[in-house]
Amino acid sequence: MEAVCAKRGVGYEELAEALHKATMEKEAYPLTQAKEWDLTFLADYIVNTHQRYVRSNVPLLGEFVAKVVRVPAHADPEVIEIADRFARVAAKMNQHIIKEEQVLFPCIERLEQTWCSGAHTDSPPFGAVQNSVRMMEQEHEQVCTWSAKPET
Repeated sequence: MEAVCAKRGVGYEELAEALHKATMEKEAYPLTQAKEWDLTFLADYIVNTHQRYVRSNVPLLGEFVAKVVRVPAHADPEVIEIADRFARVAAKMNQHIIKEEQVLFPCIERLEQTWCSGAHTDSPPFGAVQNSVRMMEQEHEQVCTWSAKPET
């Protein structure tokens, strides 16, 4: 990593410190209790913890990636592949977060409120909530696949 940073003109210490800081942030609530949370609280937790983290850190990581790739004399195919993967993952995560925050989580909140009040509710416009949850899970898996190190 140091050699690639040096080759690309990126400060290794700066990158290492940013990555270390990003991985050392503490959780506000122990996730072992998540199964006890109501769904609205869980959705709020995801938005305010994980999605906020992604929104604030992906641009910083994107700047590092762009800085490394900008050195044309060292345009290694592996570096370009990493940059392409990062761009795909970042775009997909942004779309995914929007769908969760604007469609899925509000629907879950309405369903939970209706269920708790004992009232009847119609199905969401996109069909059963399980369909949307399944689609979100597939997107999680797709991002993991795109992020995985390619076989050599």
